[in-house]
Amino acid sequence: MLCSCATQKVFNDYDSICGNYYGKNKYNNYYLTINKDSTFLLRTVLLSFGNIDINSAGSFCRGTFDYEAINVIFLRCNTEESITFILSDGYMHIRQRYGFLLKNNKIQLDNVILKKTEETDSK
Repeated sequence: MLCSCATQKVFNDYDSICGNYYGKNKYNNYYLTINKDSTFLLRTVLLSFGNIDINSAGSFCRGTFDYEAINVIFLRCNTEESITFILSDGYMHIRQRYGFLLKNNKIQLDNVILKKTEETDSK
C-alpha cells in the first residue's frame, strides 16, 4: 500500500495543476477551475462580436478528474439526474474530455490553450 501511494504521488501532483485557468477561441471563453480534491468546474461562455456578452448563453459542468498519464488528465462531468437540467441551456453536452498539461502552467482543452490565472485553496 505504501508503495502504490508513493508511485501515485510522483504522477499525481495535484498541487501543481490546481487553480483557475482561462482561454478563448473564436466562439467561446473557457473558464476552468481545478481543485485539490480532484474536482473541477468547467464553464464556457459564448462570445458576441468578439466581446463577452454577459447575457449570452453558456454551459458548464462539475465533475472529477484523474491522471491518464504524466501530462494528461481526464475530466468527467457528474451525471445529472434532473431532466430539467439536461434540457436547459446550461447543460454541457460533451461530458468527458482530455486535458493536456503543457509547460508554463497551461492546459490544452478542446484545441484551446488555457492559461493559469491564479491559485485556489480549495480542498
